[in-house]
Amino acid sequence: GRRLERFDDLIGLLRRYIPFREDGKYYLMLGYDLLRDVALEAGRRLNIGDDVFFLTDRELCEALPAGAVNCDKIAQRKDDYRAESRIVLPRVIDEAAIDSLGQPPTHDVAESYDAYELSAGVASGPVRIVTSLRDAGDLGRDYVLVCRSTDPAWTPLFVNAAGLVLECGGALSHGAIVAREMGIPAVVLPDATNLLREGQVVAVDGHNGSVGEIGSQSGGSDKRAAASDDVRITSSMAPPPRSDRERAAGRLRNISLVVWGAYLLAMLFWPDKWLYQPSLRVLDKVLWPIVAAWGMPAVVVVVAGSLAALTMIIQRLMVDNRQLREAKRRAGLLMKEAANLPTDSPRRAMLRGLAAPVNVRLLAAAMLPISLLLGPMIMTFLWFPVRVDPASWNASPGTTVRIIASVDGAHQRRITLEPESPAVLADTFPSECSPPPIADALVQLAGSSDEVWKEVVDSDRPIPELRMELKERISAGVPRQNVMWEIKTPPDIGGSFPAVIRTRGARPLRLHIVTGNNCPPAPMEVLADAQSPIKSARVIYPPPETRRIFWTPLAWFGDNQWDAGWLLTYLLAYLPVMFCLRWILRIA
Repeated sequence: GRRLERFDDLIGLLRRYIPFREDGKYYLMLGYDLLRDVALEAGRRLNIGDDVFFLTDRELCEALPAGAVNCDKIAQRKDDYRAESRIVLPRVIDEAAIDSLGQPPTHDVAESYDAYELSAGVASGPVRIVTSLRDAGDLGRDYVLVCRSTDPAWTPLFVNAAGLVLECGGALSHGAIVAREMGIPAVVLPDATNLLREGQVVAVDGHNGSVGEIGSQSGGSDKRAAASDDVRITSSMAPPPRSDRERAAGRLRNISLVVWGAYLLAMLFWPDKWLYQPSLRVLDKVLWPIVAAWGMPAVVVVVAGSLAALTMIIQRLMVDNRQLREAKRRAGLLMKEAANLPTDSPRRAMLRGLAAPVNVRLLAAAMLPISLLLGPMIMTFLWFPVRVDPASWNASPGTTVRIIASVDGAHQRRITLEPESPAVLADTFPSECSPPPIADALVQLAGSSDEVWKEVVDSDRPIPELRMELKERISAGVPRQNVMWEIKTPPDIGGSFPAVIRTRGARPLRLHIVTGNNCPPAPMEVLADAQSPIKSARVIYPPPETRRIFWTPLAWFGDNQWDAGWLLTYLLAYLPVMFCLRWILRIA
C-alpha cells in the first residue's frame, strides 16, 4: 500500500474503504490484511496498539484528528470481551437450547468421553492444551493437541502431534482436513480444554469417536477393545483397486518378459555365431563411435545414464502413478494405524492385509520398464566385459603379434600368410612355410629295422610292441601341427588389419589384427571348414607392459592410482540419474 504521511491521509483511506451509510452500517471494500495494517497504524499513532480493535469505525475516525481516545470505554469493552469469551455455546442452537444459553455446562467426571470423528486412526500421548499460538512454546513430540479450533497458522503444531482434539469444527474444517492429510487421528470434544488436564495421557480414537485416559478400566477401555475388534473400514481408507491402465501395464510387462526370456535362452544355448556374435556387432555399431571419440569411461556413463532415463520415462508414461501414489499413501495410513493396535487384534490383521498388496503393486510397476529394457540391459552387461574391461582392450599401435595356424598333420603343401598393408611380416618369418613331414617320418620309422629303432627310440619296452603301437597311432591319424608367423603393426595408427592364410585345395582363412581404439576387438581365433587342412588360426597379443587402468576418479589427488572399474562407474552414473528423474517426474 501507499505510505501514510499525515493524519488526513489515514482518515481519507479509512473513509474511502469503510464508507458509511445512512443506517450506520458499513461494508468492506478492502482486503483483510491491508485493513488490519491500516488499523494497526492508527493504533500506533494513538498510542493504544492492539486496543484499536476495541473502537468502532466512527470512534477511530473521530479520534485520529484529536489524537486521543476514551481509555475507560476501551477498558470496559475488554472486560466485556473476556466475560463473553467464557460463555460456552452448544454446537447446534435449536429451540431446546435457547433457555440454557449462557449457562455454564456441567460435566460428569469420566475416564472416557464420547466425541465426533474427524480423522480415522487411534493414537495416544500426553495432553497439550493450547489456547493461543503465542503461548504454544515447545510442546515436545507425540503429544495430543487440545485446542478450541485451528487455522492455517496452527499447521506447524500438527507435525509432531500424535492426535488432535478440537472443541468445535466439522469434517471440512481446517483441523479435520490437515489431520486427514497427515494421518493424525482427530475428534471434536466440546469443552475439551476444561475436561482434559495438561500432561494427562489419553488415547484418541478417530474410528469410534472417543477420548479416554490411558490405563482406565471403564468405558474408554471397552471402546478401545471394541475398536481393535472392529474390522469395518470406509471406502476412503482402503487402497484404490487396480486401474485399467495398471492392468494393461501388467500385460505388457508379462509379454516383454516372455519375449526377452526366449531371446536370452536362445543366445545361451545356440552357437555363438547365430545370435551372440551378431548382437555384439550391433552394439559395436552403436556404441564404439563413443569409445573412439571420448574413451571407455564415457561410453559406460552414456549407456548407464540413457538406460536410467529410459527406465524413468517409461515408468512415467506407461504406469498409473497417480493411482499408485494414492494407494501408497492409504497403505501408509493403514500401517500407521495398525502399529497402534494390539498385535493379536483382528483389526490389525485386517489393516495389514489391505496394505500388503500395495507393495506388490509398486514392485510390479517398477518392473515394467525393466522388462521392456531387459534385453538391452543384459546385452550391455555382456558387451562391457569383452569391450571396455581393461583385460579385453586392444593392443597398442606398433605391437608385434603372432599368428598360429593349426594344420592337419598329413598336410604337406605350402601355407602362405598375406597381411594387408600397412601391417607387414617380421623379417625373420617368411610368408610361405610348410608343416614338418611328421606323417612320412613316422611311416618310415614304422617300417625300419630294429637297429634303427634302437638308435631313435630310448625305451626299455620291446621294439615289436612299440612298432605295433606306432602303427595304431598312424592309422588313427597324425596329430595336428602348428605354423607360426609374426606381424608388425604400424606404430602411428591403430585400426583393424586383415590377414589371410592360404593353401592349395582349401578356402582362404581370414582373421583381423586390431590395435588402438579406432575399432572394436575382433575374435582372436577363427575356425575353418571341417574339410579344410587348416583347422583354425589364432592371434596372440603380447601382455601389456604396464598395468591397464579403466578410470582413476582420484587421479587429481596426488598419485592415486585407484581404479573405479566399469561396474562402479556404471552405478555412479545410473543411480543419480534415476533418483533425480524419479523426483522430477513424481513417480510412485
